[in-house]
Amino acid sequence: MTDAEKRMRRILTQTGLYSGEDKIFSAEVAAYGVGFDIFAKELERLRRNLFVQTADAQGLARFEGLFRIRPSSDSAENRRAMLLRRGGITPADHTKAALEEQLLAAGIRGGIVENYEGGLLVNVQEVLGISETTAESEARTFMPAHLPCAFDFGSNTWDAADEAGLTFDEMDAKNYTWAQIDSL
Repeated sequence: MTDAEKRMRRILTQTGLYSGEDKIFSAEVAAYGVGFDIFAKELERLRRNLFVQTADAQGLARFEGLFRIRPSSDSAENRRAMLLRRGGITPADHTKAALEEQLLAAGIRGGIVENYEGGLLVNVQEVLGISETTAESEARTFMPAHLPCAFDFGSNTWDAADEAGLTFDEMDAKNYTWAQIDSL
């Protein structure tokens, strides 16, 4: 017996409209109870999906549809963080710290180098479940329009160099150019 059916039986009994003896009426109340229970579950799911903080995967995909064609394939936690940051961008967010926080809205974990060839350089450490092209395109929508902005998606980080297990002399002996190192 569903919760809705129990409530209906209690209310109908209290009003004297239901005694519990009519089998047809009991079956009808049971059918209404099942229908109301399905409705209540769907209503609860819709209520949960009204907010980014409580949305399920399907709800997050709908929110992401406001900003990008394809939803992120990253974790629900990272997707929520991206959406919440994206919804919190204001015209006052023009400092370096604010721009670095906004990178998360575009699905980028990274930092910004100022005064790089007269503009900004975005050092991308990680892209969160979207393509690099999409992440760059989204980030450009809120970067300062008056400054040139370059994106570095290279894997040349100190962590990557440490993982290679080579000393500086061993790496230098290979006589690679920076372009060749970037393509490794």
